[in-house]
Amino acid sequence: MNSVVEWYEKDDEESRLTTNKARKMEFIISTKILDNFINFGDSILDVAAGTGVYSFYYAKKGHNVFAMDITPKHIQIIKNKLCNEFKELHIKAEVNNAIDLGMFEENVFNTVLCFGPIYHLIEVDERKKCIKECLRVLKKGGILAVAYINKYYILPHILTGANRLVL
Repeated sequence: MNSVVEWYEKDDEESRLTTNKARKMEFIISTKILDNFINFGDSILDVAAGTGVYSFYYAKKGHNVFAMDITPKHIQIIKNKLCNEFKELHIKAEVNNAIDLGMFEENVFNTVLCFGPIYHLIEVDERKKCIKECLRVLKKGGILAVAYINKYYILPHILTGANRLVL
């Protein structure tokens, strides 16, 4: 996981998630779907929250959010926003690894957002542990939302030439 942290410490995750058109569309579609199932005031765990795009969105809607990420830079960005522009929001943020949610008891969250870690976890056992941990902290009847990019995600980009899709 050190290579993942090293990458994101150098990367500009904030602008990737806020200026990239595909990422904006992903955010809009994801929140539109989830908004139908998440009830006002639900507790939400944002696993691998990055710079907190989803965390801030749901905190602004009245939810109690715990944002965690393995990259200290991301958590610092969230904490800086909370100190400066979003003091009224109910977000806690900590550095933590998605495969060990031992800092939480069982059945704590109404919703667990697992949008970031699965595609970084190379070993199948790590992926299973991440999902198992997310389910462990999820309340009965809660929502586990998982995103995953499979190994063929690059195919459309390879088949694209001169700004046109060949598919």
